[in-house]
Amino acid sequence: MLEVVYNEGKSIKLMIFRKNQHINYESGVTAIFIVIFFALLIGVITLSFMHIATQDQRQSTNSDLSQSAYDSSEAGIEDATRVLQNYRRLCVNLPTGTPKPARCATYETELQRGVSGECNLQSMPELSSKADPATGEVSVSTNASDKELDQAYTCVKLITQTNDIMQTAQGDKNYLFPLKTVNNEPISKININWFADNQDLVPPATIGYYAGRPKLPLSSNWPSNAPPILRVQLIAAKRGAINVNDLDNDSRAVFLYPASSGSNQVDMTIADFASRGKKSQAPTTIGCNKVGIFNCSAVLANLLPATGADASTTDYYLRFTPLYRSTTDIQVVLNNASGSVIKFDGVEPAVDSTGRANDVFRRLQQRIKYESDNSILGKDGGFDITNGMCKDFIISNKDADYVDNC
Repeated sequence: MLEVVYNEGKSIKLMIFRKNQHINYESGVTAIFIVIFFALLIGVITLSFMHIATQDQRQSTNSDLSQSAYDSSEAGIEDATRVLQNYRRLCVNLPTGTPKPARCATYETELQRGVSGECNLQSMPELSSKADPATGEVSVSTNASDKELDQAYTCVKLITQTNDIMQTAQGDKNYLFPLKTVNNEPISKININWFADNQDLVPPATIGYYAGRPKLPLSSNWPSNAPPILRVQLIAAKRGAINVNDLDNDSRAVFLYPASSGSNQVDMTIADFASRGKKSQAPTTIGCNKVGIFNCSAVLANLLPATGADASTTDYYLRFTPLYRSTTDIQVVLNNASGSVIKFDGVEPAVDSTGRANDVFRRLQQRIKYESDNSILGKDGGFDITNGMCKDFIISNKDADYVDNC
C-alpha cells in the first residue's frame, strides 16, 4: 500500500495488490495434497504385497507342517504294524509246546491297555527305549541332527479287539476272514453291510427282476450306481479238530441280490445256493435298507454248527466276493443270542495314530490286514472249476490207460 501527501496536509492512500498472489497460494496446497495421496497409495500397495507374501509364506509353512505331521502319524502306523507282526511271530504263531518269551507278557499287557483306549504303542518292547520319558513321544527323523520340523508321534493306540471288520473289496476278488471272537463267544447272527454313501454322488439304483426270480444281466448292463451282488460263503469248523469232510458238509453259500424292497433276513439253512442233494436256489433278494452309511444290509441267521459240535465249540470263516462292480465297501458285524455286538479278537486290528510337527497335529485311523507268514487269512490260491473238474486219478504203467478229458 502507498501513501501520497499533497498540499494542505491531505493525503491519499493507494492500495495496490499483486494480481496472482492468492492463486499461487492455492496451487501450492494442491501439490502438497497430491504428494501425500501418492505416498499413501504407494504405502498401501507395498503393505498389500507384503501381506500377500507373508500369507503365502504362512500357508506354505502350515502345509509343510501339516504334511510332516501326517507323515509322523504314518510312521506310528508303520511301527504299530511291525510290533503286531513281532507279537504274532513270537507269541501267537508258535509250534505246539513252545514256551512264550518273557517279552510276551509286556505285549499282552499293553494290548489290553489298547482295548481300554489308552496310548500303548510307545510302551511296547521295540519302542520303549525310544520314547521320551517325560512326554511319551517317539521322535521321527531321518538322522540324529534332523530337528528342523520337530516331528514325533505323540499317541498311538493299537487295538486288537474291534466291533467290526471293514474292507474295500475289489470286484470278483475273494476275501476270507476268520470270525474269531473275544473269549470265543458264540455267534448267533452275522450282519453284512455294503455299498457306502461315499461310492456314488447320486442315489444308488436298485435292480428290477423277473417274476419269481431276479434277472442276471450282462455286467455291461449293470447300472453304474447300483450296489453289487455279494457272493457270501460261511464255513463252520469244529474247534481244535478240523475235518475236511465236515468242512464240506458245513459250508453254505448265498448270493445276496440288491433289490428295492424285501426282507434282509437270510436263513442259512434254507437259502444255501447249492445245498447237498437239493436243487440249486436262486439268488436271495435283499431289500436294501440303509444302515448308517451303508445302503444295503443282510442278516445271516440260523448258522449251522460244525458237524458233531455246537455253537459254543464252532469256529466260523466268512468269505465274500463282490460281483458286477469294480469296488465296494463292506462291513461285517457279529451279534450274540441277545442281539448285542460281539467284538472280533485279533482279526483286523485298528491303529489310531496322532502325529506332530512343531505345534501342528494330525490324527489317522487305519485297519491292519495280516499278510505273509503271519497271516490268519486265506490267499486267493486254487484253480477255477467253473466248467467242471475231473477228479479221477489213475496210477498205471501203461500209456494206453491215459484218458483225455475224462
